[in-house]
Amino acid sequence: MVKKMQKNSLIWIAVTILTVIFLMGLVSAATVTVCAAGCNYTTVQVAIDAASSGDIVAVGAGSYQGDLVINKTLTLQGDSRTNTTILRNTSTSQVVLIQANNVTISNIKIDGGALPSLVSNLVKLSNTGAPYNNTEVSDSHLLRSKGAAIHFYGDSPAITTGNSAIINDNIIEYYAGDSCDSGGCQYRGIAIGRILNIEIRRNLINNSNSWEYRSDNLSSGGYAIYVKDYSSGYVEDNTISKCFYGIIVNSNVDEMWVDNNTISECHRGIVLGEVFAKVHITNNVISTRQDSNIPVDSKNVNEQGILLGGDGDWYDSSPPYPYQVNDLGHEVSGNIVTGTATTDSFGLGAMPGWWDKDYGVSGVFTDNVVSGYKYGIKVWGTHTPWAGTSEDLSTSVNLSFTNNSITGTYYAVVDSVWSGSLDVTSNWWGTASPNANKFNNTYIYYPFCLDVGCSDGIEDKIQEFSGSTTDFSIVTDWSAVNLVLDASSGKVDWSSNVDLSSSSLLFDDYVTISHNFIGIDTSSMPELNQSAVLTFRSTGIMDANHIGILKDGVVCPASICTNIGMGGYSGGTVTVTVSQFSNYTVYNQRYTNADLKAIVEDGLGTIGAGFVSWLDVVVLLLVLVFLAGLIVKGGGGGLGSWNFDLIKK
Repeated sequence: MVKKMQKNSLIWIAVTILTVIFLMGLVSAATVTVCAAGCNYTTVQVAIDAASSGDIVAVGAGSYQGDLVINKTLTLQGDSRTNTTILRNTSTSQVVLIQANNVTISNIKIDGGALPSLVSNLVKLSNTGAPYNNTEVSDSHLLRSKGAAIHFYGDSPAITTGNSAIINDNIIEYYAGDSCDSGGCQYRGIAIGRILNIEIRRNLINNSNSWEYRSDNLSSGGYAIYVKDYSSGYVEDNTISKCFYGIIVNSNVDEMWVDNNTISECHRGIVLGEVFAKVHITNNVISTRQDSNIPVDSKNVNEQGILLGGDGDWYDSSPPYPYQVNDLGHEVSGNIVTGTATTDSFGLGAMPGWWDKDYGVSGVFTDNVVSGYKYGIKVWGTHTPWAGTSEDLSTSVNLSFTNNSITGTYYAVVDSVWSGSLDVTSNWWGTASPNANKFNNTYIYYPFCLDVGCSDGIEDKIQEFSGSTTDFSIVTDWSAVNLVLDASSGKVDWSSNVDLSSSSLLFDDYVTISHNFIGIDTSSMPELNQSAVLTFRSTGIMDANHIGILKDGVVCPASICTNIGMGGYSGGTVTVTVSQFSNYTVYNQRYTNADLKAIVEDGLGTIGAGFVSWLDVVVLLLVLVFLAGLIVKGGGGGLGSWNFDLIKK
């Protein structure tokens, strides 16, 4: 009893302590209000200075001066992003500077001013002093800046496990200005670096004020989202328009997901620079456009859908490099990429040597839909990177391109001084017989994927066939295929080449081969309706004089069925040459016409209407044989004396 009371006491003490801690948290999270009249304060900075760590600074409707410095843990919360506005004041660096952990900004419009004078950053995380963790900007409207609307760049090295940032559900507009023509601007909507755990989701980023290439800064021109230097996490469900780069990822050290973003009217869609961990680029919709302002000799000239830029090492280090990696196997799948097919553009690309000292590039490109580029796929073997000298890295390339739909391109695939080979088989190129001139000869580009969307290739359409069936993997001219379909029970060998260039290739669906029956639905596959040699195996017929052939249920005329014979006596193999295609049945010619009619009409019905299982036919034949034995008797009585010979003609 005493032990039970002691146990209960301990439980109550624990509950009391937790309750006190919870109440202390409620008490400490006070709300400090800001508005024109009737609130605690009328200016935002004064309210921030007066607030305690953990407080909420609630800013009412209206416009307020910026140059804010948040140097303690708190939440800066507006009435809404349409009613509460923080304006640029006198600073040219930023409107809001964050210098603390656990800071949240929400439901506020932050305005960087007007042309020709713009602030560099709207919200900036300080990159001096100790690294600051757990920063969030959400449900806000960030308008007009010449550096970055949101610039979170942790101090070097600032690599801590709790280091995180959340940027969700914001509207970001006009993050570049004409005042930048003299140089020094980065034009970034969201720029984030040295923060391990990031979440950038559901932002609307529109740079309609100025998106084009800037000659003063090769790395400028409008980055909608720029993730660099150790940062990793999630970039998902964002809508981006009018930019130079849609999303660029450089130097991530942990696995990263770039998923379900929509990018339109940008010169380049999604680019991996030099990365140190696997990146998943999935389910994005990208439409790019060429920027006519770019000099022809610039490294930025080519319009790009998706580019993998290299599995590399930290480019500014000396050997041994701290982040040497290779063969990361990036995933690029389910994306829809559309371009404008200009002078030098590509839909899917890989460049092992994007920066310097890279070890190669690796990835699997699958189930993407690409159209409208000069090159569907482009891969560099030897490349002069941004820094350093040219290297031949083709031996470090491990790429796979399968089940992609690549159409509307001048060249299907191309490379730059490629010294190896690349497998780009089982892709759809807009036709079942693409022109081989559109492929560099170092690519292995067949077999092709033979239907739009590449949902299933030829191997999925001949699962019922094996043996001597045509090896479609080596077919190069689909207009003249030496076609053979072989199953264990029989075979069809067409007498002349068959034009399959426009065929559905649904052999499993429309061709049926069994021991005594071979049929083709020629209304669905008319290209197969030509002369062929049929082989029926294991028919049970052992005498060539007894072979009969039915066409659509009646005796096949000699003008259509010729060269009837035994292909081999073991198991009763029968061969016949037919001049056209329909449904053919082999039978023992010792049957009477009445028996055959009964088999066809009573057992099969209209055999040509649908392929009836031959098991039904066999059962019917056995029944007929048994009935014939009952009727046609030999001498004597009893079952032992029944004569089971068939009625002769």
